[in-house]
Amino acid sequence: MFVANMDEIERLARAKLPHAVADYFAGGSGDETTLRANRSAFGGFTLRPRVLRGVVEPKTEATLLREPVALPILLAPIGHLRLAHPDGELATARAAHQSRTVFVVSTLASYPIEEIAGAAGAPRPWMQLYVFRERSITKRWSPARRRLVTARLS
Repeated sequence: MFVANMDEIERLARAKLPHAVADYFAGGSGDETTLRANRSAFGGFTLRPRVLRGVVEPKTEATLLREPVALPILLAPIGHLRLAHPDGELATARAAHQSRTVFVVSTLASYPIEEIAGAAGAPRPWMQLYVFRERSITKRWSPARRRLVTARLS
């Protein structure tokens, strides 16, 4: 099935997911100000097909933070992906690996980062970092999580 835009993806998801889960994935935090601003900003972009313009061999490869990728589009962090599918972040990590792009793992992932990294292969997943007001929560991260975060920052 060909899906042309995000509205179609959301419609298909709402048909399969429980109402509360679909609302979680479609929504934004707080009063959704950022969600509305993002939708408005992206609405201003237009993709213009350019055929017969002298590009013999088009390439999408790029390097992002020293990570070579086949496609410079990252899979954004989304918490609790297991709500949508039992494999959640593990399936997303495998999809990123097959597409040779980066999966950014949410702080609120359903699986431990060690399992996600094991499913991902290369490129290695990146980690979204929430520094919690209660610092002891952030400090409890496993050494593997710290290594993944540190690798991206060094």
